[in-house]
Amino acid sequence: MASLRRGGEALSLHPWLTSPLALDWQGCRALLGCCMGGPLLEKGLFAGSDLLWWGQRLRFAGSLAVKGVYLPAVQRGEGKDFLCPVAAPAPWGGLGYPGPS
Repeated sequence: MASLRRGGEALSLHPWLTSPLALDWQGCRALLGCCMGGPLLEKGLFAGSDLLWWGQRLRFAGSLAVKGVYLPAVQRGEGKDFLCPVAAPAPWGGLGYPGPS
């Protein structure tokens, strides 16, 4: 590994070791829900930017579902089914969030 010096003291870089964690869909949802508040999950445990991004996507999808303006549809394919988002008309006549009043 690369060696560095700071004030005569030898420093060295080492690879960062991580452990994988297998989660079912409920565990994934719970973990992403914890990521909505920021990178600090617990003292000494931080979420990376990619996990934070997915947490924000979960929050966005939930807000669309609560407003009832975004509905999923299943499209049948050759041996596979695909979940396709479909925009639904909102009560105010447009699609999506109407913006600030």
